Amino acid sequence: MVWLFTRLFCLLMLVTQGLAVGFFVAVIIDPIWTDKSLRGHPDQIAFVRAFCTFFVAVFGVPLLPMIPLLFIPRSRWGWYLGAAALGCGIFTTCGWPLAIPLIVYWFHPEVKQYSGLGGTRGSV
Repeated sequence: MVWLFTRLFCLLMLVTQGLAVGFFVAVIIDPIWTDKSLRGHPDQIAFVRAFCTFFVAVFGVPLLPMIPLLFIPRSRWGWYLGAAALGCGIFTTCGWPLAIPLIVYWFHPEVKQYSGLGGTRGSV
């Protein structure tokens, strides 16, 4: 069940954070689209683009390990990728209340065995 909930968590984070990152990418492309008062102010446009680029880097990079986790089967490297995705989920604004309990269960020996780490495969 932990694998299922981790995949649902990654899907939720990809949708919520992905929408925010997508909005800021759109603002980077055309900042006047969101604020008409920026016309004729290149210094403000540069600041808006710099801020949005920072936001995309900070909130977009933690989404990267979550994308392949949706599609991989249970395996040793899948367990490590899941740990990285949950670790990145702690640092997102709305993901930490869900990521912390998942991380606690993710490091249980039963989940590691289910993933093929540390002995024979079991079931959770």
